[in-house]
Parts: sequence; C-alpha cells; structure tokens
Amino acid sequence: RPDASVFDELRGVAQLGHWGGAYGSGWENTGIGGWWGGATIQGLLPYFFAKVRPGAAREVDRCVYDNMVEGPITDPPPRLGRERCRATPLAEVRLAHFTVCQKPWSCKPNRDRDDAGRLCVALHALWFDARRRFETSRGLSAVDRPCRTGKYVPIAFPASYDSSVREVR
Repeated sequence: RPDASVFDELRGVAQLGHWGGAYGSGWENTGIGGWWGGATIQGLLPYFFAKVRPGAAREVDRCVYDNMVEGPITDPPPRLGRERCRATPLAEVRLAHFTVCQKPWSCKPNRDRDDAGRLCVALHALWFDARRRFETSRGLSAVDRPCRTGKYVPIAFPASYDSSVREVR
C-alpha cells in the first residue's frame, strides 16, 4: 500500500527542486535524472529511491511497467527484464510510455520496421478504447475514430460539464 509519509517526503524533494546545473548533473548533482525528462517523475523517482530512501523500493521490468517500445538496450543491459521492449506481448504491458510511439493525439503512431508486433499501433488502439470508455461513462458523445482525417478530434465537453472526479472502468 502507498505510504503517505513517503509521498510527503517525495513531494518535499520535488518542491525543493534541486535539479540541474551542469549538463547531466541531475538531482542534487548526483547525475541521477540528468537526462531528457529527468527533472520530472522520470528522474525524481530513481533519485529518491536510490539516495533518499535506498532499499525502500524494488525495480520492476521496464518493458512491463514503462514500455516505450524502444529499440534494444544492450550497453549496459538492463538489470531486470528484457533488452527488447518491442518484443513484449501486449497482454503483458501494464503501463505504456508514449515517447517513441508518439502521443496518441498526434495521430501518428510510430511504425518502425523493427516493431514487428506493431506494439505502438496496438497501444494507441488501447488508449483510444480508454478514451471511448471515458466519454461513454460521462454521457459524452463518443468519437469512433478521433484520428480519422489525421487530425485529432478532442473530447467535446459541453459548457455545462460536471468535472467532479468519478472512477472510470
């Protein structure tokens, strides 16, 4: 279960904002998070659990819990999980990271020849399925194909829309 005190401590580190400086310096000049997106959660969590709360987290397979459908990572190889996230069966992916695949609303899923399983296209389809479920659950008019013309059609929220938070399944 999530621990509220750990969250509060993590939030405090983020609010201090000691990231940056020389290229690659990352969080607190440790080098952790000194990469594209490293000032965000992508660098904050590795720093926090390596330096602030070492041993309080466990590494998971990036191809399951942060699949970017990128090419093989071999130098150095990942400590845990696969080298080739593109080879991960769709049914095993729990979290997609839409960087290499491109954002679904770009209407241009990456169609790299090396993605033989067309994982990017499949992940985009799942994202649009989730969008349709959201629209339907809120009584909104669901758009069957938001990228039909190559241009994204945003969700049509009426002016009177009640934005109170409710769970979507």
